[in-house]
Amino acid sequence: MPETRHYRVHAGFAGERAGAAALTWGQRGMWNAISRNPPGHFNIPMVLALPRRPSPTVERVVVSIGELVGRHEALRTQIVAVAGEPAQQVARAGRLPVEVTETGSAEAVTGIVAEVRDRLSAAAFQYPTDWPLRVGLVAVDGEVRQAVLVFCHTATDWQGAEVVATQLRVLLRGATPAAPVLQPLDMAHWQATSGKDRTRRAVDYWTDSFRSIPPTMFTADGPAHEPSHHQVMLTSRALDGATRVIAARQRVSTTTVLLAATVALVGSWTGNSICALHTLVNNRFQAGHSDVVGMLAQLALLTVDMTGGLTFEELVTRTWQAALRGHRHAYYDQAALDAALAGVRRELATEVNPYCCFNDMRSTQDTVAGDPALLPGEEAIRGALSESVLTLAPHAPLNCRFCLRVEPATGPLSVVLTADSRSLSSVQIGQFLRDLERLVVDAAFGEVRLAALPGRGRR
Repeated sequence: MPETRHYRVHAGFAGERAGAAALTWGQRGMWNAISRNPPGHFNIPMVLALPRRPSPTVERVVVSIGELVGRHEALRTQIVAVAGEPAQQVARAGRLPVEVTETGSAEAVTGIVAEVRDRLSAAAFQYPTDWPLRVGLVAVDGEVRQAVLVFCHTATDWQGAEVVATQLRVLLRGATPAAPVLQPLDMAHWQATSGKDRTRRAVDYWTDSFRSIPPTMFTADGPAHEPSHHQVMLTSRALDGATRVIAARQRVSTTTVLLAATVALVGSWTGNSICALHTLVNNRFQAGHSDVVGMLAQLALLTVDMTGGLTFEELVTRTWQAALRGHRHAYYDQAALDAALAGVRRELATEVNPYCCFNDMRSTQDTVAGDPALLPGEEAIRGALSESVLTLAPHAPLNCRFCLRVEPATGPLSVVLTADSRSLSSVQIGQFLRDLERLVVDAAFGEVRLAALPGRGRR
């Protein structure tokens, strides 16, 4: 067995300023979500292969990490209590712990990285003592082969984490990344002043929607099983190819196609003619926000009316329109929206919450259909159905009854559905994903009417 050595160093950092402010809208929404879900559930782990020239020694990588933390205030922000409310506090300088594992075997790197990733991402970040970034380096003969970065989701979203990863590689190549345009402190100031009109419009949209949608999509009235939630992953080349065929034909993203398929089946399985669900919007289309390292993503509410004898392709168009409306109102003061929705629930004298969400975690470039001339044909796609794999696993309790996510692109398309066992059994979760795959494949090569979809009778 090759010798392995573990030790800890520190990345010193120094920024241009310190400061404190209320949480940004995105920070507050994620702070609330973390409190309702299992520890570590929202942590963001990234594994990076580093450029080999010039040599990425442990010292060079640690210095570059310190420079990144100094540049981006989100990475040196801690959450503190101010008058009983969480607030962000940015330190000007400090030291970030960095774990280093040295091995003499290049073949051992993959296994060590997996262990480091799982361990660093498992535990919740403890505020106000923790920094919002954990780092593990795996080195062979003093040269770092891979870096593990784990971000607290209150500090940044996936897009911000990708900015950090890109800039780390830039620094290690000896170049200088572009200076940040916006920092979370600046965003908090704008949101508290100029952002009030945007919140008002969002509140109007959400409250009007809550008055018109079913109280929930999937009820939680079935038998309680242990574990309380199950997770099923479908890995499918057939679904990937069929999704791209439809997306290319309708000139939409593959996200829109998968979202429409989810909407169609939630409607057919529950018997609801209106489907309401939450999606996560990165809000990077706001001016100056594209490269911000910070938590910008917030929930959107999509409501799709499925009446009118629609075909699936017509539903794709209607879902795209609904997504535009929802995304337009996904940037808001979380506390103000929460208060307004609580008022609607009191007004209606019932709990209104879809408890149903969709999240495509792929990067934007991975949701493009691609050149239509290069897409697989019907025979290849239907032939790939036999290769699809379903994987079942228990899951810790979530504050959601139905949560479908598309995994980051690392191979064949993988779609994961996590559900409350009182709403959907483990068998039904797998059946839902099989129905989704079959719907998209059939719609890629023929007309599918929503009225013909299977009603599984689970409300």
